[in-house]
Formats: sequence, C-alpha cells, structure tokens
Amino acid sequence: MIALATQQELKNSVPFLQLKWNKQNNQADIESAFIYSCDRIGQVIELSFANGINVGYAIHRWFNFQCSKWVENMFIENGAKKNPDKRDHDIDLTIDGVPFDIKLSIISSLYNGDKDLSKRANKDDYMKWLQEKASTESRKHTG
Repeated sequence: MIALATQQELKNSVPFLQLKWNKQNNQADIESAFIYSCDRIGQVIELSFANGINVGYAIHRWFNFQCSKWVENMFIENGAKKNPDKRDHDIDLTIDGVPFDIKLSIISSLYNGDKDLSKRANKDDYMKWLQEKASTESRKHTG
C-alpha cells in the first residue's frame, strides 16, 4: 500500500530540498525504494541514515513521488480513471480515454533559462533542457 503524506509533511520537507541533489541513477533508486512506504519526512530521514543513503537524494525522490500522487488523486477525484496496471511506466491515468503519464519536477537551480513557465516558449525550453540533462537510465523513456 502506498502511503500518502499530508500537506504539512510535504511542507516540512521543503527546507531539505535545498540539499545537494544528485542526478538520479538506477542503483540509488533501488537503494532508496523505501520512500514508497513512507508518509512522513522523519521516516525518510531515519531510513536514509539506516541504509546509508544520501538524505537529500531520498527526500527529493520522496517529495516528487508524493506530489505526483497528490496530483494523480486530484485528477481522479475529478473524473479521471486510474490505470489499473500499477507497473505501467507510460500511463498513470486516463481523462476521457486519453492516457497521461504524470511528471513533476522542481525547477532546477542549474537551469539558466527564463523560469517564468506561464509562457509556452519558456515551458518548451525547460522541457528540452530537462530531457537533455535527465538521467539516461531506466526512468528515461519516451512513451
């Protein structure tokens, strides 16, 4: 069962998001898979230390995962259909039969472009930058 954090727990994690963030990689993802069973930031910190995992890495993964689940739930509460296949990497939900894969990210401090993402050109530029800079391991897919 996936544990969903409260909004307060997500807010409590924000100061930790300033820690150095390493590019995701398969090995560190496997070692920090415990994040999926945590609903409190304290659990993530404790398990990171217990497993010798970079705390900043685990918190970033946990925060992004939790935010994705919150967004997914908001869509489902408003009529979207959750994909029954939990292992499908390409489809999280469908809206009126159209499949969607939810992707959330914090705007990287390494990105030097215009961070006003209310403009289409800036969104396109940032998405291109993310694709170029993202990990090339298992989470990179074009489905």
